[in-house]
Amino acid sequence: MLRTFPKSDNFSPTGQLALSFREAENWSEFLGCKGLTLLMGDEDAGPYIYFSSSEPMQDQMKVGIAHGHDADTWRISIQGTTNVGKYAYTESQFRFQDGGISYPGDNFTWGPDGGYGIVIFADRRGFPVRPVDANIAAKAAAAQQPMVERMGIDLQHPCPGAPAIRTTIGATRHGHLDSSFETAAHWPELAPGTRAAVSVLGEPTVGPVLVMLHSDPGALVVPAGTLACETLHIVVDGSCEVDGETRTLGDFWAAEAGQQSAVVAGSNGLSHALLIGNRQAVAGFDVSKKTAIWADNLRDITSTLLAQL
Repeated sequence: MLRTFPKSDNFSPTGQLALSFREAENWSEFLGCKGLTLLMGDEDAGPYIYFSSSEPMQDQMKVGIAHGHDADTWRISIQGTTNVGKYAYTESQFRFQDGGISYPGDNFTWGPDGGYGIVIFADRRGFPVRPVDANIAAKAAAAQQPMVERMGIDLQHPCPGAPAIRTTIGATRHGHLDSSFETAAHWPELAPGTRAAVSVLGEPTVGPVLVMLHSDPGALVVPAGTLACETLHIVVDGSCEVDGETRTLGDFWAAEAGQQSAVVAGSNGLSHALLIGNRQAVAGFDVSKKTAIWADNLRDITSTLLAQL
């Protein structure tokens, strides 16, 4: 079941929850930004997704303390720049981070046009900040506890299992892997006109599958079908058509388990991220014969990655 904090009830009759970075007025205030949390997938070990929206700023946003998270993470800049230590990630650039590996301070996405950023914690049980400085670790844990209780998350520290990121892009080194949608020309074709980079991360049995897609104008990005878990869709660049509506940069939406709508790339093509909440559902993604190649290829790639765990 999809849950957002703050709560959103903007569901369509088909169980789709449409959201946008451009409509963040009712999101929570946190460190000078607006933030929204989404829970989906397995009720115990499913992903925790945090969306941040910042006002326009010319100077770099302050970087926080060195820390880590027990959960594997993936972060991306949709608009603006986010900093992690000496690294800077601009639009369409992303970073995988192994759970349990600390890194220098980071910030939310910022920029002269405002910042749109996303961090996916693959296993909600390991989302809290774990400061490197032992002197403030206990204080940080106590500060986060009310939020943990409000969301009903059963924290596990350390989080069960070893870091479990496997992706068609490559392996993490020194705890992380950097890449960008700009490399999509080298991704394998999932279906005509659509290339994909597929990743599994988080809990080995019920963790999510992240599918990054780059599609030519008019190409089928994601087929319509029936899936036994929730999905999250994020426009990274370009535009798409979904149920007769146009979605552009800044738009994202989630869908409850069941009927999934088709996503078709717009006139300028589309860079898109699809998060499937529970990898067990991939094998049963029911689509039409006409679009079966998409689902078959995703099943094969996902199976290959899971065999590497």
